Amino acid sequence: MLLELGLYFLAKYGNIPTLFPTYSWGNREGFHFDLDKHFGVWHKPNSSFIHRRQCFSVKYYFNSYGARDKERTKNSKEPRAVVIGDSFVEGYGLDADKRLSDILERATGMEHLNFGTSGHFGLTQEALLYETLAIDFEHDVVLIGMLPDNDFINDDIDIGKRAFRDRYRPYYVGNYPDYKITYLGNRPSLESVINRDFWGKIKSFLREYTFTYNTLSYIKGMLSYKRAIEENKDSSKKGTYTVYSDYYDYKRHQFMRARFSIEKIVGLASDTGKSVVLFTIPVYRDFLRYRDNPSPPPLHIELEALSKEIGFEYLDLLPFMFEAEKDWGRFFHTCDFHWNAVGNKKAAEIILENSIIYKEMEKTRMETRQKPHVAD
Repeated sequence: MLLELGLYFLAKYGNIPTLFPTYSWGNREGFHFDLDKHFGVWHKPNSSFIHRRQCFSVKYYFNSYGARDKERTKNSKEPRAVVIGDSFVEGYGLDADKRLSDILERATGMEHLNFGTSGHFGLTQEALLYETLAIDFEHDVVLIGMLPDNDFINDDIDIGKRAFRDRYRPYYVGNYPDYKITYLGNRPSLESVINRDFWGKIKSFLREYTFTYNTLSYIKGMLSYKRAIEENKDSSKKGTYTVYSDYYDYKRHQFMRARFSIEKIVGLASDTGKSVVLFTIPVYRDFLRYRDNPSPPPLHIELEALSKEIGFEYLDLLPFMFEAEKDWGRFFHTCDFHWNAVGNKKAAEIILENSIIYKEMEKTRMETRQKPHVAD
């Protein structure tokens, strides 16, 4: 009891960014699971989840196909966009109307179907999600949010075997472009998620009613993530930089795997005349590294060249957000590294102001509005 009380005060008034218990058994099913046979982590359809931490309290709702979005039809007579990405795109710790996709939908009048998800979701999974789920919804634009900070790590099977060994996850293995899909772990059934075994119910109870369990889970996850980063560092670069950043420090085989996933999405979209916009998402340490040398990072240069080679639009948010705000911490939750409402709003503004595709769509929309009505 003393431990629980102490952790309560540390979580509420200190610097432990752990989950807060909800004291609600209705929240027992959890947030996301490795349910989908193609891309792994996803949400239980028609469910909800209360997410509480020191700096936010949000209730997520998931629609009939498992996306954190309002219900959408597969067919549409109006232009639409599908938005693919990880927890940043999903809107981690935010009410849905504060997210990038919702801001873009209001600004353009065009539906933006959000297919983002938390749970260590990398480009390999995003390509499989687009191929097996999102592509079935009529759309004209594919908007991809790439998070360099962990997308390279999430897609690396060598890291996955250590950091995510208990997870059902897909990986591309082999050499570019001759990859094969390999799955690690066992996929749980929806029934097992709903009707958990004895230990599953105990864990759910501890998560929803104790700070102790959530703090231990946070520490375990943090150590696993830090270990993954340390393992990913290139020993030959040791001492050449002060702040690690995957805008600069990714490995060649990791980039080629990311390239393959991007090519797959662009190829599927291009076959049916859809436009693709890929934007890269900076985290705080990317700003620190960029500050020391404010010129295009290696990842920016490579993605820009790839965009011209295979035909998609690339937009790097790093230099725009760097110039827009001296205190970059204003873009992020105070208890978490994800964007807050300010970060999402600024990212949406940058896309609307700088994306050629979005400018063309707005021009078309305005021209359509100005056309005189001709009676039958």
